[in-house]
Amino acid sequence: MFNALLAKSRTRKAELFSSLHSRKATLSSLAIVFVLAVAVRAGYIWCLSPSFAEWPDSRHIERIAWRLASEQGYDDASENPPAIYRAPLTPYLISGVYRVLGHRPLAAQYLMAFLGALGVVALCYSATHLFGQRAGILSAIVAALYPYFVYLTGVFYPETIGVPLVSACAAFFVMNVGRTEMRALGMGVLGGMVGFCALCRPNWLLTMPLVIAAVPVCRWWRGRSNSPRLVALAFLCWLACWTPWTIRNALVYHGLVPITASGGYNFYLGNAPDATWDSKTSVSKPTLPPMLGSVEQDGHWYRLGWERVRDRPARALWLWMGRLLAEWQPFPLIKDHAVASGNILIASTTYGCLLAVALVGAARCARLRSREILALLLVALVDTCLCAVFIAPGRLRIPFDGLLILAAASLSSSDAPHQALRLMQAAMRPFRSLMAREIGPRMDRNIAKPPSSREAPKPRLELRSFLSPQAVPQPIYCEDS
Repeated sequence: MFNALLAKSRTRKAELFSSLHSRKATLSSLAIVFVLAVAVRAGYIWCLSPSFAEWPDSRHIERIAWRLASEQGYDDASENPPAIYRAPLTPYLISGVYRVLGHRPLAAQYLMAFLGALGVVALCYSATHLFGQRAGILSAIVAALYPYFVYLTGVFYPETIGVPLVSACAAFFVMNVGRTEMRALGMGVLGGMVGFCALCRPNWLLTMPLVIAAVPVCRWWRGRSNSPRLVALAFLCWLACWTPWTIRNALVYHGLVPITASGGYNFYLGNAPDATWDSKTSVSKPTLPPMLGSVEQDGHWYRLGWERVRDRPARALWLWMGRLLAEWQPFPLIKDHAVASGNILIASTTYGCLLAVALVGAARCARLRSREILALLLVALVDTCLCAVFIAPGRLRIPFDGLLILAAASLSSSDAPHQALRLMQAAMRPFRSLMAREIGPRMDRNIAKPPSSREAPKPRLELRSFLSPQAVPQPIYCEDS
């Protein structure tokens, strides 16, 4: 009895030591990955000195941030486009830097680099828990060096914050699905992250809650228990993040504006009479009635857009399909701006290779029923389908490139070679049957029959059988003649 208790105690100590050693190794890997990502992004900002003023949307967001830091308010009646066209998360984040350090855009760029590095750590965590440590390290290295992610640290786009937000949502989604039992903290943080996504981009108000809804579905597929109260808690945290901004818009603009009031304008631009699948704002626009506020203008643009869709639905469907493919195609679409051909080549090559490998990884995940990756990729596809209804610049897809990295990382898991061998064997089965039928009916019969019904092989006559004692013939007794 004492020996059994002693052996059990030693086993527990060994398991605890192994768990602590594994956790220490994981934390060391995450720290190294974070330092690498910060170094790459800080080096890009320090050496190339990217200008946030290179793009009009970035300039507008920076002006709003400086007004907030100067306590002049979020809105400016003389601005065109108005401030309500911009989601609030990025301006408020930059204004926090300006309040502390003054009007220094460089400091805000370094903050973006820090947040982007946190997104790399979140991707490393997700890939490690899904496919092993090797997949986590490789996905982190790819995300740390990915040109689109590095470039976004120098501009003040909503997608700059969107990249770490989507990565964090994926990490907490994987965490909540993988746990034996759901926990309030994990589901609450996931709901909060999804709510911040809505404050980053207005289309995510409709699509990113699918991540919360996918948690109980994936847990049910895994045979694990669900807690409806914790799922409701996640949705309450999601509501708590963006509802105050909606109330503020209702008080200021005297109308329902959940996040921004630019949806109707972009909807019309995507379905205007002279719109094409790659057109942006360079289309003819009618003159609006005078004395319309921002909310009324948004509703008027929606009505004009729906009239164009109703008049020519086939053309609207064709434009939607073209914009959907344009969001995922490798070649970046640049709007009225001169970009170096070398930069375009680097961006298209890296993303094209990532997309090809991610498609193979997604096919493998579908084969192995890795439902977490499939659920996240489905959310990305639904979001791009929604964005294709409006004008859809390619940068709207960039935050979901982290999910493509996760899908590609599935090919580097420890059991990937064995799974690939099984897939090859399954693919070769029809050819083997065809070869058997061509060689001859005997081989075809032996292959087609199950092993239990095959004829037993005939015994062969060997020399050793004659030398064995069992094979010695028994003497025949007969009468003497």
